[in-house]
Amino acid sequence: MEAINENIVRSIAYTALDTIQNNQQAELLLIASHHLCQRAQFVGEGWYQWQKDRSVEAIKELGSKEEFLKKHVYYKRMDADTLHAMIEYANEGAHHFVVDLILEDGKTDISDIKYYNLKELAGKEWVDICENWSNTTREAERKHPM
Repeated sequence: MEAINENIVRSIAYTALDTIQNNQQAELLLIASHHLCQRAQFVGEGWYQWQKDRSVEAIKELGSKEEFLKKHVYYKRMDADTLHAMIEYANEGAHHFVVDLILEDGKTDISDIKYYNLKELAGKEWVDICENWSNTTREAERKHPM
């Protein structure tokens, strides 16, 4: 079951990256989180990213879909209603570029996970994810019981 969950997360993450890369932001709304959809109504251009960094530029380094679907997924339950999943899609030395997905509003079915953000991480931020985030949804649930 965990392998199926990971494949769902990777597929949605890849779809988000591919959609952004091809400038199809309207289609991205179909897989975007509730908060991100609200943001899109008010912000206009660039709504699909919460902060300014080089994450969008780094998508050009995105490899093949087959390669991406083998990437490691990190999970962290933030609270009873929110689970994040993060996948690195590119790196430049100490800079790691990740796609952040979110299972929100207390939903528990991983197929309800949505695109949330792209981020550029470096140093302690990346180390924290590698060392403190979970490798499975089950492990993330154990670390933060609902």
